[in-house]
Amino acid sequence: MKKTSVDDRRKRILIALVLSSYLVVGIDGSLVITAIAEIASDLHMGSMAMSWVQNAYVLAFGGFMLAGGRLGDIYGRKLTFCISIVLFCIGSLGAGLSQTAPLMIASRFVQGVGSAAMAPAALGLIVDYFQGQERVKVVAWYGSISGLGLCVGLVLGGAITSYSSWRWGFLVNIPITLIMLSYAAKWLHKGTKAEGHLDVSGTILSAIAIFAFVYAIDGAKNPWMWLFVVGICLSVFIKVERKAKLPIVPACLFHSRNRCNGYASRLMLIGALMGYNFALSVFLQSSFGFTPLQTGCSFLPMTVTTFLGALAMPRLVERHGNLPILLVGLVLLVVGFVWLAKIESNSSYLFSIALPMIFIGFGQGLAMSPLTNLGIEGVDSKDTGAASGFVNVTHQIGGAIGLSLMVSTSESIIDSTMRFSHCMMVATLLILLALLITLFIQHAKISSKMYESFKLLFKNFFIIMAIMIYACPANAKDNRKVSSTSHTRPLIIQEQGSFAFGGIVITDSMGHLFHGDHAYVFFQKPVAPREYPVVMIHGIHEGPKTWETTPDGREGYQNLLLRRNFSTYNVTMPRRGNAGRGTVGMEVVPAFDEQTWYVKWRIGIYPDYFDNVQFSRSKEAINQFMRQMTPETGPTDFEHNSSTIASLCDSLGGVILMPHSQGVMHTWKILPKTSHVKAVIALEGGGYFSFPTDGPRPKTHEKEGLEYIMVSPEVFEAFTHTPMLLLYGDNIPTSPTGVYELDVWTTRLSLARQWAEAVNRRGGDVTVVHLPEVGIKGNTHFPMSDLNNVEVLDFICKWLHEKRLDK
Repeated sequence: MKKTSVDDRRKRILIALVLSSYLVVGIDGSLVITAIAEIASDLHMGSMAMSWVQNAYVLAFGGFMLAGGRLGDIYGRKLTFCISIVLFCIGSLGAGLSQTAPLMIASRFVQGVGSAAMAPAALGLIVDYFQGQERVKVVAWYGSISGLGLCVGLVLGGAITSYSSWRWGFLVNIPITLIMLSYAAKWLHKGTKAEGHLDVSGTILSAIAIFAFVYAIDGAKNPWMWLFVVGICLSVFIKVERKAKLPIVPACLFHSRNRCNGYASRLMLIGALMGYNFALSVFLQSSFGFTPLQTGCSFLPMTVTTFLGALAMPRLVERHGNLPILLVGLVLLVVGFVWLAKIESNSSYLFSIALPMIFIGFGQGLAMSPLTNLGIEGVDSKDTGAASGFVNVTHQIGGAIGLSLMVSTSESIIDSTMRFSHCMMVATLLILLALLITLFIQHAKISSKMYESFKLLFKNFFIIMAIMIYACPANAKDNRKVSSTSHTRPLIIQEQGSFAFGGIVITDSMGHLFHGDHAYVFFQKPVAPREYPVVMIHGIHEGPKTWETTPDGREGYQNLLLRRNFSTYNVTMPRRGNAGRGTVGMEVVPAFDEQTWYVKWRIGIYPDYFDNVQFSRSKEAINQFMRQMTPETGPTDFEHNSSTIASLCDSLGGVILMPHSQGVMHTWKILPKTSHVKAVIALEGGGYFSFPTDGPRPKTHEKEGLEYIMVSPEVFEAFTHTPMLLLYGDNIPTSPTGVYELDVWTTRLSLARQWAEAVNRRGGDVTVVHLPEVGIKGNTHFPMSDLNNVEVLDFICKWLHEKRLDK
């Protein structure tokens, strides 16, 4: 009786140790996602070092997993488990106390090595201590912990970064691992050991192959070279393993069709889930404006249902078997991912994310345990560690594949909602592949088992629907209504401010000072900004309002670019608006010229609109549009203004210049004065096209002056160093109309094309796009505030992506 009591207590402690180990590994993997910005700021990390904080852990975890599993077979799972805890503790301590980026990355690598030995040792302990239905129960709990670890990691990371230091996210592991170590040393049996030594050659080859594979699909600059390394290592690895007395991947693991099914389906399932977890956490923060803490809490519907599904697993497996439960779980996952893929920009969290999470949670809870059981069933005790290691390797590789597929196939999609929807379709395809693998590999059992699967699914369908209805009776509809009226998600800004730039100081005869002729700059930086900020320059009679809210009340490019992770610098040129303090003045008198600008800016022939014009026809829109015009307080000085903006570009270190109208005229004088303009996106350039004196003059009826000028070959050379995109809108006449305000645009578009040809002949990279010719129709002189301004911005961002300027 006493022995039975001790054994029961030993098993309970073992369960606690196994679940705790998997929990801390899961927490550590996700905690960095929410804390990385704070870590990078404190340790002065660049983007490359930031990525290696996570990569070092992932590569070590995946690379040493097979060796970690085999070490448990050879030296005993108790010793391996204890050593892995020590390594994880040391890595956590190093990460928590790190003062430099290299020490942080090295500590994360040590954590990864500890996790690589801990995960298979824990699963091996389950196999050693539990049999039959008891094992099914523990494996179900083991599988549910991964989702719990993710959620706790996100919540903990968010809470710590919000209310304390990120260091505590690592240091909290110290007391937990020390308690685990003391209990493991006291209560675990030494267990049996396999005869032989660690296959060192196989370990090295497998580690290199897994390192190279994960690195290749995780953003390496030369992925095909790394995949070639994988191929070489695998071919040598197979030969080495055939000769090894105790291979780290014994061939017997693949003799069972069930195990092969478990490995392949698990690869697809984890790929879908890992990619989903990453894509959703990014989407919630970027589009819904959730804080890291809110993001972690938002995963609770999935975490709870995953745990509930895992609790129901033992009874379901006992009654129906592994296969029907697995199939039902995969079907539920497909439903959840398809639901998420249909998300729209005005969707609410409750209806479009929380409810499909219920399906995904139950699906994960029902699918994970059968796949884990399939991966280890029927394995000899001497190969349990190897089998456990291989199960966990498929976990890591599957996650890397899924995440890479989602990122690589969606990186050209600019809109965050569309990008997330695309990622969910990729997740759906991966789960469908897992379904097909399960069905075809188990074809001998399908007829009877399929019936059981769908009978079970439909039997519980109404229970699931009842939970959904209880969770969200009427709020879903109300939330969607609120979202649709707000049009946009909250925008998270990391930093914003304003400053005067440039200018001169003059002194009168009495020694009194006057500061003037400066530019005014308003800047905003999003979370995780791209490398190059966008500097926006307004046109004639305009100010920074051009880039702000559109006349009909929608977001302008200042906000839309921030949503796409570009920092923005909205410039007010000297002697205008907030920069109106000029050293040369002029009389400002009312000019009754709005009808003229109405035509010249191609809204229509006043008071009518062009039929296809992308300008709001509401009276308030016209009212707002005319009121955004602002007069100059002094004459425009192109030389002074261009020197000011060139110095601003130099101070920022590298910019994307986005001028409009007269701002484009300034640009032709800016480029020869700075080398820090990485790209120009010119909207409706209004003149001053500069042609070289050693080349032909442009063909135009206009005289040299406002529309074009001749410059030296040395000055013209500056235009060949920067990629440029020149955009022109619609309703530009193809032949003279007799209306000067319209005909001038025929000249300007022709000059732009001739200028681009002249620049490109000398090695430049200029693209002139007449938007109607690429299917974007109806634009006025203000494409940044037209009704289709997002479509135009999509075109711009696609060009930036092709030029690799959106990193």
